[in-house]
Parts: sequence; C-alpha cells; structure tokens
Amino acid sequence: MTPFLVNSWDIDAAGTRVSLTLRKGLKWQSPIGYEDQDFGELNAVELVEWFNRHNTTTNPESTYAEGGDLAAVLLEAKAVDEYTVEIGLVSPVFHCLPLSQFGCLSTTRGVHKVTSADTEGVEWARAHHIGTGPYVQGQCTPGDRCTMHAVDRHWRKIGNVAHIVGIEVPESTTQIAMLKNGAIDMAELDYKLLPDVLADGFTFLETMPGGFVGQSVLFPGNLWEHSHAVTAEPLEPWNNPSYEKDYPWIGNPWGHQGGTCANGDSPGHVLCGNAPYTDIDNPAGMDDMEQARLVRLALSTAIDRGAVNDSLLNGIGTPIYSEYMGPNYPGWDSSRNAGCFSWTGDAVSCSGTVQSVPWQIADGDLDAAGALLDSAGYPLVGGKRQGFEKLTLQAYSAEAGPAGLEVADTIMSDWARLGIEIEGLVEDYGGVISPRMRQRIQFLPVLMNGDIHSNVYPLDWPLPRIDTSASRPHWGVGFESQAGSRWLFEILGEQNPNVRSEKHLNWVDYSIFWQQYAGVFQVPKGIVVNDRIESWDGYQQHYSNVSSNPEFIELVGGARNDSGSSGGPGSSGPVTPWVSPTPWPTSTPGPTPAPTATPRPWKSVTGVLSGTTTWDNTTVNLDGPVLVPSGAVLRIIEGSSVNLNGHPLRIEGSIVANGTDSNPIVITNFSSNYDNSIVVAPGSINSSFRFVNFNNLAHSSSLAIENASVSIADSTFGNSQGYGVLLNSNVPVTIERSTFEGRNNRGLFIGGSAQAVVTDSVFSGMGAQAVYLNGGSQSTLSRNVFKSNGFDSDDWGSAITAESSAVFTIVNNQFENNRNSIILVNPAISSVNIRNNNFISSTRYAIKVYSSNESSNSMQIQAPSNYWGSRGMPNPENVILDNDDDFRLVQIVPSSPLSSAANISQAPLPTAVPNGTISIELGTTPEGVVGQAISLVSTRVISEGTPGALVAEIDWGDGSGAKPAIVIQETGIIVGSHVYTSSGSGGFDATITVRSEFGGTATAEIRVIVSPI
Repeated sequence: MTPFLVNSWDIDAAGTRVSLTLRKGLKWQSPIGYEDQDFGELNAVELVEWFNRHNTTTNPESTYAEGGDLAAVLLEAKAVDEYTVEIGLVSPVFHCLPLSQFGCLSTTRGVHKVTSADTEGVEWARAHHIGTGPYVQGQCTPGDRCTMHAVDRHWRKIGNVAHIVGIEVPESTTQIAMLKNGAIDMAELDYKLLPDVLADGFTFLETMPGGFVGQSVLFPGNLWEHSHAVTAEPLEPWNNPSYEKDYPWIGNPWGHQGGTCANGDSPGHVLCGNAPYTDIDNPAGMDDMEQARLVRLALSTAIDRGAVNDSLLNGIGTPIYSEYMGPNYPGWDSSRNAGCFSWTGDAVSCSGTVQSVPWQIADGDLDAAGALLDSAGYPLVGGKRQGFEKLTLQAYSAEAGPAGLEVADTIMSDWARLGIEIEGLVEDYGGVISPRMRQRIQFLPVLMNGDIHSNVYPLDWPLPRIDTSASRPHWGVGFESQAGSRWLFEILGEQNPNVRSEKHLNWVDYSIFWQQYAGVFQVPKGIVVNDRIESWDGYQQHYSNVSSNPEFIELVGGARNDSGSSGGPGSSGPVTPWVSPTPWPTSTPGPTPAPTATPRPWKSVTGVLSGTTTWDNTTVNLDGPVLVPSGAVLRIIEGSSVNLNGHPLRIEGSIVANGTDSNPIVITNFSSNYDNSIVVAPGSINSSFRFVNFNNLAHSSSLAIENASVSIADSTFGNSQGYGVLLNSNVPVTIERSTFEGRNNRGLFIGGSAQAVVTDSVFSGMGAQAVYLNGGSQSTLSRNVFKSNGFDSDDWGSAITAESSAVFTIVNNQFENNRNSIILVNPAISSVNIRNNNFISSTRYAIKVYSSNESSNSMQIQAPSNYWGSRGMPNPENVILDNDDDFRLVQIVPSSPLSSAANISQAPLPTAVPNGTISIELGTTPEGVVGQAISLVSTRVISEGTPGALVAEIDWGDGSGAKPAIVIQETGIIVGSHVYTSSGSGGFDATITVRSEFGGTATAEIRVIVSPI
C-alpha cells in the first residue's frame, strides 16, 4: 500500500489499532457551477464521518457496497487531532487493510464529502459529487452524457485533458460508427468485435497493464459454516433454501432426514442441524460432499476453454481453472496438483474417488467428465443422466462484457453433451441476483466474477473474504467454508510474508480440490481508442475494466504533466465550462479528448422460458418463437432493446416490462404478417408495460391481450399498419398516460366482452380509427386527447367508433381536428354516455350515428355538458349543440343521403367574442411521490366574455417537455397529471399555458411537491 491521501499509517504491535495521518491541504474540489463556494478540506473529522457512515458496524443502515468489507476489519473511527484518525481492528491485521483503491480484503472507493448531504441536502449531494481528485463533475444528464473537468492545480497530478465527456451509446454498431466518424475517441466494445475494429486502424489499449478481468462458474449454496466467522452468530445453513432438496452440485456436510447429526458429533459440527430432504442417491460408501464435488469437477472438466477463447474472445483471453489461479496469477504452476482435503480444511490421503486435482485440469474432456458423473451415481442411459434434474445456468453481462452471455451458451452446450438437461436463465443482476448472493439464498450456478481482479493480488495476501461468512451481511459468492474463515484470519495475523504466501497457496489448493469455482477465462482490462490517444496507464483497481484515473490519459503530441507538479499546461487559468471536448492549451494544438461509451449486452433467445427470466439493459434478439409459460415470469429492465425479428412472443405467465422516462424499453421488428407479435394470453396475471416504445412498422398488431390482467402506462405505440393494442379481455385492463401515434390503422381495438379504462393518453394521426369499440365491450375513456385522426379513411374515419352493444363512457376528453370525432353504429341508447368533452374543429361531424333501421331516426342520445365549438364546422348544420342537456342528435345517417336526414334539431350558435380574455386561478399545491401520477387540484381558467374553445398544456418542469391537458369548458377546471422519475430539489415548478380559440393566452406557474419513494 502506497500513501496517497495519508502521509503515513501504522499498526500497533498487537495488531489491534491502525493510525492514519492525513496529508494537509487536501481541498474538496468544488463542482462546476459552484466554483465560488469553498467546501473546505479533507480533515480527520470528515474522514471519520466517511468511515463511520459507510461501515456497517457503526452504521447498520449503510448501503455502501463495501460496508461489509469495512465492518469485517474496522471498528469505529475516531479523530485524534485535526489530521490524525485512529481505528480499532476487529482482529489482528499487520500487512493490508481495506483502505486503498485496490485493497486487501476488497477495495475502498475514493473518499468523498458525505457531510454535503447535511449542509446542502440529500438530493443536492446525490447530484453533485465532491471529492479531492484532479477532476470535478460538470454537467450530467442521466441516460445521455456526463462531463468531467480537470482542475488547474493538484498536489498529485494535473490531467492532460481539460474536459472529458462520457456519452451513453448502448449499441455496439453505433459505437463503432461514432469511432469511425470521429464523434468519439474511445469506446468499450464486446471482445468478439475487436478483430474488425482493429483492422480499421483502431487500437485496443490496456488501461491497467497486467490486470485482467475474468469469469468463472460459481457454485453458490455450498454453505459449510455453522457460525459467523466474526460475530459467532449461529447461521443454521441447513435451513437455507439451497438445502431444501438434494441439488447434485451442492454438498451437504450437515444432516438430513435419513441421516441426522447433532452438535459436536464430528469435526466441523460444533453446531449441526438437518436438511429437510432424505438423501437416497449417494453411491455406496460415498457421502454427499464427495458426490457433489465430483459433479462440480465434471462440469468444470467439460468446459472447452480453448474454444471459448478462440471463437468468442478472438484469442485475446487466457483460460483460468479457478477464480483464484491461472496463467496470469502470481504463484501459477501448471504442473502443480492440489492434493486432497477434508471439507474442514485438513489434508487427507487420496484414495478411491478422492483424488488430487491438477491446477490445470483437462480442457473440454467430455469422456473424463462423463466418467466423473458415472462415479457420482449419475449414469448415462439413453442419452440422459439418470437422477440428474434439469440444471439451470444463470448469466448476465458481467465485468467481462456481453461476450459473457455467449460464453454461457457455449458452456451450456458442453454440459448438454454430457446428457444433462440444461437451460439458461438471464436475470437482472442488481435487482435479482446480487440481493440473493447477499442473503446467501442463491443456489443456481452462475457465470460471473467472484473477486473480480484477483490476478494482481500479491501472493502473501489471503484469498478474498467473500469466500467466507466474514463478508456477511454484505455480498458474498454464496459458498462459505470453515477452512477459509480460519485461513483468512491466520494470514491477516501473520507477520512473516513467506508464511503468508504458503498459506495462500494452500487455500488455493483447497479451493481447486473442492471445485468451488469452475474458472473459464480472463481478458485484459482496456478500451478501444483512435490514433489521438497514446496511452492510459492507470493504477490497478477493482470493479472497473477501464481505469478510473483519467489524469493518466496521454494524448499523441500532447505535453505530459509530471506527478506532483503544480504547474504545466493549464496552470495559467481556471478550467472553463464545457462547450466541446478540448485538451489543455499547448504550443501545438492537441487532439480531442476521449468520451467513453458503455456497450449494451446482447443475447439471442428462442424457445420456452422458465422460472424468472430477466433481460437487463440488454439487446435481445429473438431467433424463433418465445413462450413464457404459465407460472413463469419475464422481466424486461429499463434500457433494454428487444428485436422480435418477426417472431411471436407469447405470454401465458407474466411479463413485467418497466422502463423509465429517460431510459425506455424499445421493441422493434414486429411480424410482417397479420399475426399478433406480442400476445398476453388467457390466464396471464399481473403483467405490465411501462415506458415501453412499440416501434412497429409491420402489418401486425403490436400487443394483443386475451382475457388477461394487464396494465399499460407511459408507453408509445407507433407506426403500426395494424393495431397498437388489440384487446379481447373480460379481465379489466388499464391504459394510462400512453401515446398512440403515427399512421396506425387503428390505435386501440376493444372487442368481445373486454373491459378497459383508458385515461390521460394521446391518440394522434391514426389512419382509420384511433379507438374502435366492438361487441359487448365495456370501456371508459377519460381525460384523453384525440387529434387529427381518421384522414386515411373515407367518411368512416374517426377518433372513436362504437358498434352495436358496446357499453362505454366517454367523459372529459378533448377532440381536435379529427375527420369525425365519434361515430356510433347501431347504438343501444342506454349504453351511450358522452359528457363533459370538448369537440373542436372536426372536419365532418362531432357525433355521427349510423343505423341500419330507418325507424331509429327518432331516437335520442343523451350527451350533456359537452362543448361543441363556438364557430361551427364546415357545415354548421352538422354541429351538435347542447340544448338544455337533452336533445335529439343533429345528424342521423341511415341509408338515405345526409341532406334528407330527418329530425334535425339545432339550437342557435353562441355569439363569439374574439376579444374575450382568460386567466388562470391556481388551486391547491399538487403533491405526490416519485413514480406515481401527480395531478392538478382545483386549478381552473377564469374567462371573461366568450373566448371560444380552450386548449391547455403543462410543462411539468423536469425536462420532459410540454404535455397536453384538458380544460372542462363548463367549469374551467384544468385536468392534467404527470409521473416524475426523480424528486428534484424537493419538487418542480410547472408551467401551465392555456390558449383560447381566438388567440388569447394565459400562463401561470405552480410548485409541484415531489417526494422520493
């Protein structure tokens, strides 16, 4: 460990206390926009706050990712004087601490000013990072780009690049195009794309030379510790979900219903309990621990690491055989054998099936793997392993990038050749897998990382504590051993580095013998750059494939600032606000600095899904039909892109597709025929779509719902030549705050006995009908805007068409410039409820009725309290006026021509007053929480004279732009609602604008109070 923020540190002779002496003059760097505000300097009090707020020992509510790492080693921090901090140690430690960018016992991220949350507010602190480094935060737009700016003076190093902008570009093809046209200077790309990109003259630049990032198959659920390694709290692993049944890859050292155990009855059983199943499949003389070890060894032996490296990684990677040992590790010895161990860590004689495992195991040897499964009691009969249930491998796009998902497919193919029924499961890591790993309830094998960058660990360090219960209650790999916990603290407390190194290698031997990991590959940590970037040699660090030290970027032809220099390029003046990426001024103009972009993971999917499948920030390509059967769940996370490739996606279980306003889900390439591309089938429950863009250019419907419970919100249905949503469901369906636009044939079809509630949505530009109500459907349409619909059709084009026995309520909607606003076909009088709507400027009729029975000409339809427009339509006699809230329809169209229609009753048109004025009277302050609709309350328009029809819009103040609102003409009440994705600074200032038919305008601002969830 090299002193950086501290001048020195020391541990007392007993290994029970560490003292840190801070460097003086470490200025808290002011973020852009706050340059005139002095945030002080990092002193002992600030450092103590940082430690104690993050350490789960001193703050059990801490959500800091490394809070458990701190808690395992450090007690409460205390300030001794202005620059000295003293921290107690949980147990003796002499040679490493979790206090560095790449630290023993995991890492600690850079210190930041946590007290800004107290002085400036939590929301401000979340939006404005304050640290001590050579760069400060500038403008940042989530989902788009963020900027960094070099400070003009720094004690350690001044950055060579004055301003850096990072752009979020999810698609790899777009990243490559931007590299080629010079829009960006560097990008993180999938390793399989490197050959073509490098052939075009770009360079793969290692930003932490010598550091690799790897992936292994983890076998969580092997919980072999009865008590917490630090607190001694009983863990009772036998009650864990991983021991609810006898999984072939999970070894049970405890008891079961057919062979119970008791406290103290054998080594490792200081405490012991019994799993709920009865173990009946172990071969004679073999316990469950050995059976499961042979299974894990067989699965590891079957992996063709060479093919993975050659085919998927283009030869840039290297094989590894354990998470903690491979060709690029210190101490690697390809000829070494692990020996044999008991599960408690004692060396034992090798005999029978208990044989030493070589560090470099056979690669892709299916015969050897099959023999191991035979020995474990899973013989191959008729091409299938008897007694071996379906094996599910989980994967996600981990630190090695999207290639990891294809590696998972290759591994599953290798395993399937052993006669094992295999399926893959991709789930959201942050929301699903990681919490299960923290809680130690993950028991499916998963392709990911353990302690990500362990190949640069010094040989005299212990293996990471995540392999032990010492990492609880925070993240761990999901398996724990008493041996690992013992060796962890022995190595930490050992002062002789040679002894520490031997103990490290012994622990590696144990891990390889018990096959806690099936190592797969490692790749160098780096980024693709153009010819403007010369080098980027950063420090070794955790949790990053690209260096977090941009001050080490060297530009071709650019000057280099020496470490510790307070002068050099840029010292003549302050950093200016970002306009475009520019290097520090030099005598010769340098190149543009380098944005970075994060690639989107990619995955091919076809067939039947099972369990819970998550598509997380992923580009998913359907290679064939996909079925989500009853009981299964498909989750699509914000930012994901789904390419249907013309294949159907059928949901018989549940689908939860939740994007965000700034990061929606996008679905493209719908079926080219009239089949429904996405079908939520009968019996499906609790399905939802939120912030989903259905970009359908085909002749099919985008979404069909058949007797299923579905909610749709904040989504867009565009450009379909079929229906946006085809609804035949006798289960209630809700659609709110959504947009149907483009040249869709019809936006929304509601048929059969469907029940739908459609609110706060916009229907614009539909060619035939925006909404078609058919049969015995029961629907409510409220607070929607219908604009410019029906113009690709004949006289039957409309905003809404309702047929025969459809039962509906159309209330508080606005109809603008539609060919016809509402067409009623053979309506049942009792089923029609049309009230409190605004009908403005229809080119044909506000309401048109067609009846096949001419005797129906005398029928009356109740349509009270609507506003029919003050200037009339092209044919004034076709305007329906509200005459005492009880009138005969103005126009009834049976088979006879319009001109001879009977029973026309028309009241006089109101007198227009072009100079009528309007103003806005604000109501109660709207309040709500993030993620829920917040509505205006009692805000209304005050009119003098007759200003004509009123149209309103609201800019909700969060950058989402102006959205249409409804004005109830009778009362002047403005109806509008919005869903915020953040709480801002306690809320937002919304701007309400109302325009009258004759040009009058009124504007008012109202504060909307938004609280976090």
